Amino acid sequence: MKSFFLSAMLAMTIAVSAFSQTTMGPATLPANAQTVIGDPMGYGQMGYGSPNFGVPNFGTQPMYPGDPMSAWCNNALRVLDQARMRARMAYAYGDYAVTKQHLVTGLTQAGASSSQFRGTGPITARAIQRGITLAAAIDSASAGDPSGPRTVVYFLFKYYDFIARVARDLDLPFYIPYQNCGMCGDFNETLFERKFTEFAKEQLTNVLYTLAENTGYRVTPVGVPRAFLTALAMTAGATAQDLRGSLWSRRYACEIIQLEQLCARINAYLSGSRYEYPSEFEAVNAAFREAEWIVQRIGTVGTGCFR
Repeated sequence: MKSFFLSAMLAMTIAVSAFSQTTMGPATLPANAQTVIGDPMGYGQMGYGSPNFGVPNFGTQPMYPGDPMSAWCNNALRVLDQARMRARMAYAYGDYAVTKQHLVTGLTQAGASSSQFRGTGPITARAIQRGITLAAAIDSASAGDPSGPRTVVYFLFKYYDFIARVARDLDLPFYIPYQNCGMCGDFNETLFERKFTEFAKEQLTNVLYTLAENTGYRVTPVGVPRAFLTALAMTAGATAQDLRGSLWSRRYACEIIQLEQLCARINAYLSGSRYEYPSEFEAVNAAFREAEWIVQRIGTVGTGCFR
C-alpha cells in the first residue's frame, strides 16, 4: 500500500510539471526583474534620491490600467524623477542656475496636459502648478542676492518630495478612483477629506520648515527674508482656498479667516506698510508663529466660527 501511494504521488508530480511546461512555458523572470528582485527599492527605475524613494516601482505603470488620469499622474512622477536626477548632477558640480532650470523645467513638463481632465484635475496637478508659481515668486524675491539661486533649488528639492506624497497618498488611492467610479457610494468620503486636509496643511508646513528655521527664541529665514514671506503669503491664501472647498469648511471657518488675514498682513508689509509688522524681524517671526499656530488648529475637532 505504501509503495502504491509513493508511485501515485510521483506520477502526479510528473503530470503537474508537464502541465506547467505546456501551458505556461518554462519559468522566466520578468523584464524588470532587476528592479523588482535585485533592486527592491526601485533604484533601477527611479535613481538614487528619487522623490519616490522607498516606493518600489512607483510611477512605472498606471495603477488603474486604461485610466488616463492615473496614467498622467504616474507619468508626471516619472518626468519629475528624471528632472531631479539631472538636477542632482548639476548640483554636484555647484551649478545652481542649471540645477534650478532642470527642476523648474521638470515641473512645467510634468504639469503639461493636466488641463484635459474635468474640473481642476488630479490634486497632483494643482500641487505642480503651485510649485511653478512659488518657484518663480521665490526667485523674483531673491533677485540680486547671492543666496537666491540656492534658496530656490533647496525649496524645489523639498517640494518634489511633497508632490510625490500627494500623488501616492491622495490622488492614486483616493481622488482618482473617486472620479473614475462616477463619485460612487463605495467611496469613503470622510477618509478622503481627512487626507485632503493633511494635503492643505502640509503645503503650508512645507514652506514654514523649508524656508525658515525656528530655534525657539527666534525664527531665521533660509535665504532672503522677503522670499520666505512671499511664499508664506501665497501658500496661506492657497490653503484657505482649499479648506473653503472642503466638506468640513464650517469646522475650519476660523482657521480659513485667519489664513486670509495672515496673507493680507504679509502682503501689506511686502507692499511697504509697517502697521502690522514694524520691522523685518517682527514680520518673519510673527508670521511664522501665527501660521504654525493655525496649522496646529487645522484638523482638530471643533465647532468652527459658523461664518
